[in-house]
Amino acid sequence: MNIYGDYLSLIIIARKIRELKKEIKYLIKHLINNNLFLPGKLKGINKIHFGAGNDIKDGFLNVDLNSCADIFIDVRNKLNIKSDSIEYIYSSHFVEHLEHEELVAHLKECNRILQKEGVLRLAIPDFEKVFHAYCQHNDDRLNEVRNHLSQKFSLPENLICRMDWINRAVHEFGGHKTCIDWEKIRNLLIYVGFDENKIIQTEFDENIDLSKRKLLTFYVEARA
Repeated sequence: MNIYGDYLSLIIIARKIRELKKEIKYLIKHLINNNLFLPGKLKGINKIHFGAGNDIKDGFLNVDLNSCADIFIDVRNKLNIKSDSIEYIYSSHFVEHLEHEELVAHLKECNRILQKEGVLRLAIPDFEKVFHAYCQHNDDRLNEVRNHLSQKFSLPENLICRMDWINRAVHEFGGHKTCIDWEKIRNLLIYVGFDENKIIQTEFDENIDLSKRKLLTFYVEARA
């Protein structure tokens, strides 16, 4: 009998059960809010902030899976929002938290609900810059987060290396699901129906983007 192997199997099963319970809870809450409350929340508002987290923006309907948001909505599902009704959609460090299929479905919904000449603005972690820093043996960013990574990986600070930083940036301890660069997001936006001539890589905008994310973020806008 491989007791260690059996123990690991039980841990995996327990984790899967917890994930399933969480997904069922999310789905029930989403169905209630999406069908009963979302249309009312959008009255007088035509700007949406997906994956808002704690960054609550005035004039937007701030959507997330936490209590800080204006409404709990799981954007992996169909949205009870009229087509061609939204002027502006924004998200920051959100789309990478979706699996590929979920991301495609989300971008299709964004394209559907945007009104003519409406704008989708995405602030996305610059994974290419992270990989470049790794290949160039640039430890500046690693040193900034060495203490944080030491706690997360349960290792002494002097044993935290560049690959730990890569794992943190790419996987976000299980939170990140998809690596995205300019080419990938542009291709996906074209695939879901945006005009390739109306998709641009743009600059940091202090009026809406978070300054603390500026150095490791690239910005994309697509116009309907």
